This record gives sequence, structure tokens and C-alpha cells, in this order.
Amino acid sequence: MRRSDETAHLADQETGQPSKTQRKAEMDAQFIGRLMRNIDAAPIRSRLAQWAQTPTSEKARLHTVERWRERLLSEGEGLVALCAERPTADKQRLAALVESVRAERAHGQPPRAYRELFRVLNALLVDSR
Repeated sequence: MRRSDETAHLADQETGQPSKTQRKAEMDAQFIGRLMRNIDAAPIRSRLAQWAQTPTSEKARLHTVERWRERLLSEGEGLVALCAERPTADKQRLAALVESVRAERAHGQPPRAYRELFRVLNALLVDSR
């Protein structure tokens, strides 16, 4: 009769021995420690810090794109303000997308143009950094 993992874990607790999973994790940590002894950890730390910071900056950028999209849809002068801030913006395409979004909303259609407007604004704001 085979013991389940839970039963094996409880049995190991009763004997005071670490479970197989705990022993495996400890062996893995020791192996990584041996590998890291001769490696400079500064590049690893800097990359980890960069990865930790990326989601925050990415979220902020996406929020900016969303604010511009909502501003274009709610304000009549939103397109003029965007084109003044981003001279590379394709004013005609943006105006057509804004009108398409308004038409979609009026007819209760799926938000295809709404998503396309987000993609266009996202590309515009990434390119003009």
C-alpha cells in the first residue's frame, strides 16, 4: 500500500525528519549557492531591480494611454491637444477612430474601434518617448 504525499509528510513530521520536498529544496539551494560562489552578483541584482521596476513604469504608461483615449472621446479639443503634444500623430486616422468608437457605442456593437484607438495611441506614445 502506497502512502500519499500528505501522509508521507505527516509521517516525516512524526519522526522529526524533514520531508523529501524539504530536503530537495535544501539541496537545490545548496547547489545554487555553490554555483554562485564564483559569480559576480551585481549584474543579477541590477536585472532583478529592473524587472521589479518595469511593471510600475509600464502601468503608468498604459494609464497615460487610457487617459488620452478617454480625453479624445469626451473632449472636442482632445485631438487638437494630442496633436499639439505629439506632432507625429496622424490626425485624420485618430479622428476617424474616435468617430468609429462613438458609432459603435451608439449602436451597441463590440468595441473594436475602441481597442484599435488604444493600440494606435499606445504606438504613438511609445514612438515619441
